[in-house]
Amino acid sequence: MHDMSMRSAGSVIVLSQEALFRCEPDDLLQWQLHDEQAPSSISRARTFFRGNTRMQGPGHVILRDDSSQPIKLKLIPSLLSISMRSISSNSGPFRPATLLVVNPHSAVRLHLGRSGNTLTARSLPDPELAAILPHLVLPTLRFLHIDMATTDRAALATFLQRHPKIQFLFYDPPDATLRPWPLLPFPMQHPELVSISVTNPLDVIPALDALGASPNLRSLSFRYTRGAPESASATQLTAALRRIAERSGYIALVLVLGAVANRALTADEQVTARALVGVRHVDVDCANVAAGRAILPWLNLLPALERVTFRSGRGIFRWGGSRRDPHSDAMRFLEDAMAGLPNVAEVVLRENPVEAYA
Repeated sequence: MHDMSMRSAGSVIVLSQEALFRCEPDDLLQWQLHDEQAPSSISRARTFFRGNTRMQGPGHVILRDDSSQPIKLKLIPSLLSISMRSISSNSGPFRPATLLVVNPHSAVRLHLGRSGNTLTARSLPDPELAAILPHLVLPTLRFLHIDMATTDRAALATFLQRHPKIQFLFYDPPDATLRPWPLLPFPMQHPELVSISVTNPLDVIPALDALGASPNLRSLSFRYTRGAPESASATQLTAALRRIAERSGYIALVLVLGAVANRALTADEQVTARALVGVRHVDVDCANVAAGRAILPWLNLLPALERVTFRSGRGIFRWGGSRRDPHSDAMRFLEDAMAGLPNVAEVVLRENPVEAYA
């Protein structure tokens, strides 16, 4: 791998275990990839390596920090194959590089943007991502995380078209950055997309404008924060809910509760809630009991709502020692929820957070 990467006279861009990051050819000499009991082969025509059997244990990527000290990252649990290709520089800031993808035919997740604290300094900026995306082919990709705001829209659209098996899209750019509008250069009906998850309700609108017409989309997750009537959080939330109401078809909402002011809903908020005729199921991830109670009047206005599940991994819905009978505090909340939602057929309490990839 080292010899092949040296031919490009540039750095190495690596995709392994969701992370896309940059390193130098000499870093590859330190990687622990070899399973001495398993012979391997290299096809020079395709610059493709495939091991005949799985490694007996995990492999490790070894990088160097700013003071040239080694950093050991467990990014290769089982080595099946490695693909390598040289990428030339066309124009702009991108420099020639070697793209190295670990286990390309079994990769199911990809993060574009931030790669975690250890790899932050080695993450790829937007111009480099735009140059790399056309060369990434991950036939089993199902989870795509977009953790940056300025991703090249045309490159992203082409990448989505080339990966029809993506089912879960997470869009979480840093709060302080400007958002692209729209997220894609044209609306797309992605064939297998079932769930869109954003953090900031501001991002609901560009996400639905881009992919809201996908035929199998059935879940939308975002943070539900409602402050004073004229606050930024209330305005952004109402705008997001209006966009959801414009979408035809049914969709479940997964709401991660932030601060929810215990106040009367404005006339505009009530009209927007009643317009959500496509929402039958709502999952609510509760930060505290007060926020759960404060959202009940809004939930009660949803005209087609059939099921509400309140979840928490923070211990607010306590259960007895046998794990069979709920604590009296949990029962009081459940009774309040059922009384506050008289038209909802099913109200459920679960002492666990909303599933990350539900």
